Amino acid sequence: MKELIKNFDPGYFAFVMATGIISIVCHLLGMEGAASALFFLNKAGWAAVFILFLVRSLLFPASLMEAAGRRHGASMFTAVAGTCILGSQYAVIQADPAAALPLWIAGFLLWAVLIYAFFFALVAASPGEAPLEGGAFIFGFDGSWLIFVVGTQSVAILGTLLSQGSYFTAEQAKVLLFISLSMCLLGSVLYIILIGLIFYRMFFFALPPEKLSPAYWINMGAAAITVLSGALLLRDAGRRDFFLSGVVPFLKGFTFLFWAAASWWIPLLAALFIWKYLREARISYDLRLWSVVFPLGMYPACTYELGKAAGLGFLLPIAEWAAYVALAAWAMVFAGLLKRIFLFFLRGIN
Repeated sequence: MKELIKNFDPGYFAFVMATGIISIVCHLLGMEGAASALFFLNKAGWAAVFILFLVRSLLFPASLMEAAGRRHGASMFTAVAGTCILGSQYAVIQADPAAALPLWIAGFLLWAVLIYAFFFALVAASPGEAPLEGGAFIFGFDGSWLIFVVGTQSVAILGTLLSQGSYFTAEQAKVLLFISLSMCLLGSVLYIILIGLIFYRMFFFALPPEKLSPAYWINMGAAAITVLSGALLLRDAGRRDFFLSGVVPFLKGFTFLFWAAASWWIPLLAALFIWKYLREARISYDLRLWSVVFPLGMYPACTYELGKAAGLGFLLPIAEWAAYVALAAWAMVFAGLLKRIFLFFLRGIN
């Protein structure tokens, strides 16, 4: 048990991310039974992962500090996105801003600590550890780096959702929206920087099937969550005469840009992963598969909200069909997780 806690991967917050966004999509499309069941499951999942994360941080702080650095920082950052997406479930499905606010505060604080810890570690790494010289660093680039975009946008999304109700005064809501807009734009800048490096890695160096990680699906997911963040800000700008009204044309333009980018990635990634699994001839459960489910769930969510915010009704059927694909993917990966847990306990009994 001690080794299990010491080696616990905080990347399991990706399960919370994927389950949370699928639950929200089900709610948006009127599948309330599925949305409520997944919401209940996600609360239990977040609590379990958070407790293991907390116990590891208390018992093995040195191990956790190492994980927060250059090698595993992306995995750690799923804690930010998972926490804020659970908060978004409280805000959207349960309409409970009092429960969502502490999760936004926790997500924002985690974001501030982890993002600066990671990028400080990149610069301050000792010469023996630094992999950035001579261009060799490019081989370590995959979609997992984009979790920094996903986490940043998840903070923006929950902040926007919280500002839309009557829980805050008009002045407080304005401050929250300003923070959300700033985070949304920062996430967009990070995507533009990182996707160039990832694109370079994918298409200008050899990428055999075994190196084609499921994390490359975050190429699409990070663009999609940026669309969702922008669409929610657009929706808010149309309802209230805040400072947002002055940036609506800019917001609309970059939101459409990121939706086009997310849509472009889907056929290419699908073809590449069909090729990968035909070559490897095996599919088994892997924690990183939640990196596929989350983008598949984020795409219908962002498409639905963009259709509503921009008055483009023809996008809604696309969101509906994409939601069924995402729900099927979640069910298959969750079945793999249950099998892995069952086999773990079975080995423990024997």
